[in-house]
Parts: sequence; C-alpha cells; structure tokens
Amino acid sequence: ILFEPLKLRDEYATIRTKYPAVDVVLFSPEFFVQAHTIYDKLQENLEKHEFGCFTGEKPMSGFYGVLYALSACKTVDLYGFDPWTDAMARSHTKKYRYHYFDDEEPRHGAHSFDATFYMYRLMAMQQGSRLKVHAVKTFGPPEVNSFGQQQG
Repeated sequence: ILFEPLKLRDEYATIRTKYPAVDVVLFSPEFFVQAHTIYDKLQENLEKHEFGCFTGEKPMSGFYGVLYALSACKTVDLYGFDPWTDAMARSHTKKYRYHYFDDEEPRHGAHSFDATFYMYRLMAMQQGSRLKVHAVKTFGPPEVNSFGQQQG
C-alpha cells in the first residue's frame, strides 16, 4: 500500500519491477490530503492544549494506515506504536529498528513521534472508538505519561 502521492511514481515502478506478483494498492490523492489535514488539526490542538511543541513535516505512513484501517475494519488494535527515541538508536543491548521492514536510519525532523503517539491515544479515548492502543514495553525505565498511565 502506497500512501504518499509524491513518491508514487518511483515507488510503484520499483515495486512492480522487483515484485511482479504482488498487488500494489495506491491511495487516492483525496485520502492523502484528508489524512494530512486530520494530522495537522490534531497536532495544532495538541500544541494549543500545551502537550508540547511538535516538529515534523509530515505524518508517518503508520498514521495513514491507521486511518485507512479505521475506515475499513470494525476494530483496530495497535501494538508497538511507541515514539522513536535517540536512546533506542544508541542502544547496545538490543537492536531497535526505525522501520520494521528495512534498516533505514531516521531523518531528523521528518516526523513527530510524540505527537503521533498522543494522537493515537486520544483517538482511542474517544467514546465509541474502534481503536485500541495496547501498552508495550518502552525503552528505558517505566515512567508516567501525561494520561497518568505507567509505561514500560
């Protein structure tokens, strides 16, 4: 599934050549624009309510995937959507990967992991939400997040 229209042409050609038997699904530009608008509004509200000042030029592909899943599935369960930290990248005891599917290194400023983390939690807290975010082990010692829940 390809989310970002700016990358579609090159990515589509690469995938079709490398994996000719794989079905490739492209989201419409309207979906992309709507998802980006939702992300921008959520980020603006997080900053307005002093959750922090978030940098990041675009949503992560997982955000598009979550929105799509919410439009297509009765319920959506998320696992492993903790914010990426520099400490994870420097870990010598365990190899943490930025992407599950490759060894790409993070590009500073591309995404706001903290903002997206809060967005998923807030979306899950809405009455009648079909989204459930499951607690996972986070890197480092347990700490209490802004929702009063212990992490780790």
